[in-house]
Amino acid sequence: MAKLIGKRGVGKLMAAVVLAYSAFAALPAAASAGTTSGSGLMPIEDTCRNNGGGGYVSCNGRDPEEMNCGQKSTVASFTSGNRVTVYLRYSASCQAYWTKYYNPYGNTGEARIKGATSTFGKTLAAYEGESGWTRMLSAAQNPKPCMFFKHSAWGWVEDCNGV
Repeated sequence: MAKLIGKRGVGKLMAAVVLAYSAFAALPAAASAGTTSGSGLMPIEDTCRNNGGGGYVSCNGRDPEEMNCGQKSTVASFTSGNRVTVYLRYSASCQAYWTKYYNPYGNTGEARIKGATSTFGKTLAAYEGESGWTRMLSAAQNPKPCMFFKHSAWGWVEDCNGV
């Protein structure tokens, strides 16, 4: 009977088997960490926080509803020149602001949240009773709510109502 593998070969083979087993054993634990979507391989962030850090992702540019930003409150509100009611909303849990709006007459325009270095807007769909919101900005951006619209006498106007 012929010798198939030497002593050194057996040691290398055993090391390779142990390494391969360790790699495959770790896969299910890594794949199941956190909430997943679709095929179960893409993680979903449950919430965000201010500028990120501490295991959280930044809230800048994120949807407040998708990011589960509870503890919402209205900080300020005004009715813009195009008769759309604009609200500055804040979430303590996400430490972020966004603009919410109510468009009772179906007017055109764009709701905006303006910060020190970033602005996010949402174009109004212009139907009666429409409501919606913008993406969020971190509290560090010191954001304010605005409405951008075409005024009949002045042309395009950005109304932030001194907020």
